[in-house]
Amino acid sequence: MPVPMCPGCRALLGPDEAVCPYCGWNLEQTEVRERGGHVERTVKRFGGLYAVLLFANVLLAVVTALLSARMARGGAGEGASLLPLLFRGAWSPRGDALDLLGANVPEHVLRGQVWRVLCPVFLHGGLLHIWFNMGALRNIGAAVEEAYGAGKALALYLLAGIAGSLASLAWFLHTGPEIHGGVHYLVPRIGASGAIIGFAGIVAALGFRVGGERGRSLWRPMLKSVGFILVLGLVLSWTGGPVRLDNSAHVGGFLFGLGAGFLCSFGVRSRGSPSAVRAWDAAAIVLSLLTVASFVPPAIAVMRAVR
Repeated sequence: MPVPMCPGCRALLGPDEAVCPYCGWNLEQTEVRERGGHVERTVKRFGGLYAVLLFANVLLAVVTALLSARMARGGAGEGASLLPLLFRGAWSPRGDALDLLGANVPEHVLRGQVWRVLCPVFLHGGLLHIWFNMGALRNIGAAVEEAYGAGKALALYLLAGIAGSLASLAWFLHTGPEIHGGVHYLVPRIGASGAIIGFAGIVAALGFRVGGERGRSLWRPMLKSVGFILVLGLVLSWTGGPVRLDNSAHVGGFLFGLGAGFLCSFGVRSRGSPSAVRAWDAAAIVLSLLTVASFVPPAIAVMRAVR
């Protein structure tokens, strides 16, 4: 069994010594800086945080397509061909399928279905929707994970998603329900874009904090991208197009990310305190368990619907 050696003064240490008695070097802090916390070490086995989030989003997209096809087949009759229904469900899922899976429908949330605040962060409205969102996450997520560590990044991602859902709910309370021709429409709000734009806010804040040309190379593209998305959302809303963007969720996620980016330590400092890393790991684990638990009521609803 190798004898531990202090990285600071190279003294030989006992197997249970966490702090060097000769120079005061904190061995646990060194390990955390080199390997990260438990969440970071775990997600690295699966290819990193982006790979884990990608898997979760694609899994829910597959479930959405299958449920849409199943519900469409029920309406068309059991003799209907399944393959075209699956393609249609993958390309443009049914609204009632998304509703069953926990989309953020404000009317339902206000009646106590609070799981709809987290579920929509992993639901998408078709192949193009998830393609663009996962592409954006791949470009931005690596920078956040590198700067803040996987545990803190995962916690901030889920919190930004929650902030986006709550902002969407607040906007609904301000504008009221959608009523056309005397008909009250329940509009499902879905997508990871609130959480991803939260990451954009974090990177923008990081750029402001770094400063100089290097900082500008971080915050400028983030502000341009977010500005483009917000303008696009307004144009689609004004023109009444078939696709609409939830700008309130985007603004909520971005503002949360911007605040978190200014407040949270990054780089070596974010991994330098074992107690802080453990706290962020705990937050990431609790939020992840809450996310899984949020899908329990939708799973029960789906099983009842497809009997």
